Amino acid sequence: MLPADAFIPIDALQNHRSFFVNQIDLSRFPALSSTLAQAALAAPVLLAGELIGAIVFLRSAPAPGFDDDAVAKVTMLAAQLGAALEALRLHQLSRE
Repeated sequence: MLPADAFIPIDALQNHRSFFVNQIDLSRFPALSSTLAQAALAAPVLLAGELIGAIVFLRSAPAPGFDDDAVAKVTMLAAQLGAALEALRLHQLSRE
């Protein structure tokens, strides 16, 4: 079973696409109340074409929240993270 606040990356993981939500209802997701999150943005991270996780950003400032430009930037960041992890994996393999 997933914690209540796990909804943030679920769409990104299940659909292999970035996902954002503005105006998080903290009463519905009490685990996020200590973060004072107002918005969340998640992007999937791939390693060698395999989904390995997601990066999640929370925004505590009120509006405007996340937009398509933020999604594009975080999607690129997730791709770069996946490429860096792949390079590290290949480097470690070459040293064996």
